[in-house]
Amino acid sequence: MPTGFRLPGCLLAATVLALSGCRHADPPRPNIVLIVIDTQRKDHLGCYGNPRPVSRAIDSLAADSIRYDNAFSQAPWTTPSVGSLLTSRYPWELGIRGEPDRIGDEQVLLAEVLRQNGYHTGAAISHFFLSRKWNFDQGFDYFDERWIQGHAGVCSHGVSNQALHFLRSWAAAREGGSDDHEPFFLFLHYFDPHYNYISHERFPFAEELTYDGPITSGMRHEELFEMTAELSDADRDYLLALYDSEVAYTDFHIGRVLGYLRHNRLYDDSLIILTADHGEEFLDHGQLGHSKTVFNELTNVPLLMKYPNQVEGLVARDYIGLIDLMPTLLSYLQIPAPGPMSGVARSVRPDGAKGPVFSETSRLDADQVSVVRDGYKLIWDRKADRLALFDLRTDPGEREDLAADRADVVTQMKSLFWLWKAGSGTGDGGTPDAVEITEEERRALESLGYLRD
Repeated sequence: MPTGFRLPGCLLAATVLALSGCRHADPPRPNIVLIVIDTQRKDHLGCYGNPRPVSRAIDSLAADSIRYDNAFSQAPWTTPSVGSLLTSRYPWELGIRGEPDRIGDEQVLLAEVLRQNGYHTGAAISHFFLSRKWNFDQGFDYFDERWIQGHAGVCSHGVSNQALHFLRSWAAAREGGSDDHEPFFLFLHYFDPHYNYISHERFPFAEELTYDGPITSGMRHEELFEMTAELSDADRDYLLALYDSEVAYTDFHIGRVLGYLRHNRLYDDSLIILTADHGEEFLDHGQLGHSKTVFNELTNVPLLMKYPNQVEGLVARDYIGLIDLMPTLLSYLQIPAPGPMSGVARSVRPDGAKGPVFSETSRLDADQVSVVRDGYKLIWDRKADRLALFDLRTDPGEREDLAADRADVVTQMKSLFWLWKAGSGTGDGGTPDAVEITEEERRALESLGYLRD
């Protein structure tokens, strides 16, 4: 048995029955909480090295979890990244290339599989690109999207309020029902670290700086991005302080949900996953925002996995994609896969997997793909027909391009792209399932700051 775990009672029973010759032991059915923080850089959480006190709740969860240092999202923007997480299909397989492209009706989401296997499913989301309009409600008994506020909004408190409503309703039903009351799957999406960056009174990191530059709390991202080439180091520091305030505010409200689970004795036995759909650029490679590149500040995301009855934290160096989470969960729960999945089921205990893991973007005129394996990362800018190779073990910030000096590694890793997309014939993937947006909806979206990411 791996160090750091107690065997849950349901698994213990299954083991005993298997040893006694019984083939029909009940699989484990823990409650599951999946938390996705929009635009959350890995290095801006305390458990990943941020010295500011921004993530006390998440750090506490990390102390009980497997903390993955080499987890990668499959895209640097929301719809394809979360789409890959919830279907275990790559963005190109889903046909998601730009903002009108949604999850197809034929795709089977994790919530659908869990509901078919006895789970009560709920979600509270805060991004329009994860809404019913984009088909992300498939499989959810409860799907709340009232806290979609756009770039100027503040919504973490509302997402947690709806999460607590779901949990209290579930608890009330359990108290009035039988012993075999169904477990829950709760998916929570928090938007606030996304621009526009807003300072929160409880976390005044920006106000603690001596700064008299042009950046202000809540500045519209269009105005901010126009200043990119003129920003100084002091401007960047102020932006990061605003961003950290957003992270801390989000963490505080995530802590309310985790606190409820602990107070009601649901935490220990639950399977809790926390990750991000992508990170954010703060001039790391000369840009602000996200979507256009697949550098680490966007694709190397935080990932915490707390299994039921885990009693100590572990650090994993495995190379893992968010696309691997669905097969990993289904394997752990002993639920058959609903069909082909592109991700790989990972062991409960880290096993040192070295990849490959792929990411891609074709949004906003970008066309980049990357592959990570054995410590190396190859980025292929297909629009510019340019290759860049980095050794992430010594250069996680991707500053030194080794492509010219390591042609052998470049050749080996570039061949992985062809194997990755070999099943599509042309390599272009499926036909996009485009969302039809009325002129009224478009004006509403633009007023919220969408459609111009």
